[in-house]
Amino acid sequence: MVRQALLVFSFIVLVQAFPYLGCTLVTSFKNDKSKHLNVSISINDPELTEQGELVYYAGSPMSGKVYELYPDGDTLFTISYMDGRKNGLYLTWFENGRKAEQRAFVEGKRQGTHKGWWPSGYKKFCYQYDNDLLNGQVNEWYSTGQPYKMMNYKDGYEFGMQKFWMANGAIQANYEYRNGRKYGLTGVKNCSNVKDSVLYN
Repeated sequence: MVRQALLVFSFIVLVQAFPYLGCTLVTSFKNDKSKHLNVSISINDPELTEQGELVYYAGSPMSGKVYELYPDGDTLFTISYMDGRKNGLYLTWFENGRKAEQRAFVEGKRQGTHKGWWPSGYKKFCYQYDNDLLNGQVNEWYSTGQPYKMMNYKDGYEFGMQKFWMANGAIQANYEYRNGRKYGLTGVKNCSNVKDSVLYN
């Protein structure tokens, strides 16, 4: 009992002496950026704001995950941020629980393989990015699972062989993009560009 009383008395003396020791007792962390590292914040949180290309939470650049839920509580999407920019995975799900999209970002720029699926589970798209530019093969599929397009990109521009299919499986376009021109079956009049349905957002 005496030991407990001494401990309480010592604590009281220490607290009273704190201002004279040149220290400040922290009571608010609102401007402490470390508070918001690796947190998970709802998209509906009023303290989550967007200013230009950056996302802020409670006045500081967001570092952590932002998420949204379906009414039943299942996850609709999650996206990772670092210093206010997208950094890491962006994942979305359908209401049936199947994954809808998987994208990757590095310091706000698209990077690596981006994939998407139809609610049935069939593939919808697969893109390759490097430093925010399409670089490599781009594939898209119809909801039936049939291929819709197979394109190749280099530094954000069409490069090499490109193919498009109709829903019945017949070839719509089959051409090579070389030196700024298309050679082969373009599938449209006057060799104008086939509409590119690549998702950029």
